[in-house]
Amino acid sequence: LGEAFVRKLAITEYNKLSVQDRTSCLAALCSAVLECPSLYQELEAAMREKDSLMKRLREVQRDEKKLRIALTTSSSAAAAAAAANGSDGAADQQAQKAEDEELKQAQKAELADLVVEKEEILARVQIVTDEINRMPLGLDRRFNRYWHLKLSQEKGDAFLLIEDASDHSLRIVKDKASLDTLMSKLNPRGFRESKLIKALEKKAQDILPCLPAQSCKVTPPEASMDFMTGFKTEAWAICSKEYRKPPSSEVDYAEHPKTFLVEKLKADLLDVHYTLPSDAFDDEAWDGPSVWIAKVKSATKVYDLRDILGELEGAIKDKYLDADHFNRSPRVVPGAWVPRDADFDDDNDEDQGASQSQGADDDDDEEEGYIANEGDVSWLPPTTSALQYRLRCLDAACTFRRSTKPMCVRIDAYKYIQRDNPRNKDGTNFTVIAANGQAKVTTTYTRERNRSAFPAFPEASLVNAGDFMLNYQDFQKQFRKIGFDFAQVAKHKATEAEEEEEIVEEPEESSASEDQSDDEFYVKGT
Repeated sequence: LGEAFVRKLAITEYNKLSVQDRTSCLAALCSAVLECPSLYQELEAAMREKDSLMKRLREVQRDEKKLRIALTTSSSAAAAAAAANGSDGAADQQAQKAEDEELKQAQKAELADLVVEKEEILARVQIVTDEINRMPLGLDRRFNRYWHLKLSQEKGDAFLLIEDASDHSLRIVKDKASLDTLMSKLNPRGFRESKLIKALEKKAQDILPCLPAQSCKVTPPEASMDFMTGFKTEAWAICSKEYRKPPSSEVDYAEHPKTFLVEKLKADLLDVHYTLPSDAFDDEAWDGPSVWIAKVKSATKVYDLRDILGELEGAIKDKYLDADHFNRSPRVVPGAWVPRDADFDDDNDEDQGASQSQGADDDDDEEEGYIANEGDVSWLPPTTSALQYRLRCLDAACTFRRSTKPMCVRIDAYKYIQRDNPRNKDGTNFTVIAANGQAKVTTTYTRERNRSAFPAFPEASLVNAGDFMLNYQDFQKQFRKIGFDFAQVAKHKATEAEEEEEIVEEPEESSASEDQSDDEFYVKGT
């Protein structure tokens, strides 16, 4: 939040960002994916696959060992039988020799198949292991981490990277001379560097083919018009199933080469309105469908389309929207996605910062931001990317037909990108991962939903506080599940208090910051 690419997305389209900004955006998305429950599902699935592969690998290795022993014993047995029979029974010897040779060839073919299967299993085990936990080769004395990253199955398509421990910047070992210099600088007696030397020597056969490092030219992809306009909405899919012609099918984007993204947004708006039932709109919330359609067709600016999208949102009745996945009245926090002082002059930065801090002190008990009214989307950035994202969320949350559930309910992926609703009396809010690896997301339809667009940040972590207090009553259920007995703790505290009174008889000083009653769980800050 507040990064450069976020501020640029507020005023421009994504396809106009630089490679660096797109990389930062991708890194932010990766961080968001690492926090979602579906990642744990993938990890558990990879672990189960690895267990099955290792079981099969042991079976293959056992069968391979038996075949090698059988081939060795059959050869020695045939030689011993030939020496014992001598010249007698030459015809029988020839027949037995032919049978032994046929059996030997079959065993060799089976052995070759087992060797190939073992190599495939080992390669797959390595891939699954990297998916579960990709570990660096090692660390040096400055705690810099060394990585060997493969970009494909080809040995030359890889890099030996050094990640700086201070700023996490990456450097590439460019050639063998640099690698030799690096190896000479490492201390073989060091605790970390001795392990790093062994890892580099073990990986030498994989590292040397990728040296010297090839230059990697990165050019931003230029998506074609067909690619950018080819993603259809759920409304379009329903119309196609019903053999109806949606309004977007009549639009020729080639006639608008400079404004085709605006035309795409207008066509998707008309598709959503066209597919919804006629009784899905509240007549008092807008000027009517005919006026709204005329506004869409005549709009030329993104600012106008933002207001038109908000008018559509506000007109849809509640029963046709899944409120658990689409919030028409979010709490908008100014400065949550761009700095509040982005438009301030440099001369006034200190004054503005002082006034903001003073206002923050006065309004500590008040919630920041405001709750947007239904149909008010003025907080959205005026770009086609932002409006398309909001429209796709609306499209996924709409109940277009009674017999068809909204797309956000049918597709499990929507469960993993939404914040769960409070479901316990103590306010706890968890996504449960079942034993079979499935994520169980529970919601409530009776309790008041958290309408904040951004979760509250713990105030204790905003400053380097020495001590802070947490109310353990919020965690009573969780503590009791693990066998934590509050009665014993209270009894122990009372005993300690009596002992202290016997030793030192002094009046107690009461203050709000030092009160450690039974209703509080005291934690020392670091």
